[in-house]
Amino acid sequence: MTDKTLDLDHHRGMAAQKATELRRLLADVAANEKALRIRRDELETHFAAGPGSELA
Repeated sequence: MTDKTLDLDHHRGMAAQKATELRRLLADVAANEKALRIRRDELETHFAAGPGSELA
């Protein structure tokens, strides 16, 4: 067992490295979108549960 990590991308071609980076970025975008959707839904639920106010 070693404490050093291996950079496997170093042994791959540039196209494969770019494809891997693109997949990682898309996964990050999907995760961020899911987190934002959850936060938005929670906020909308919070607003809907709050008391209404009348405008004068």
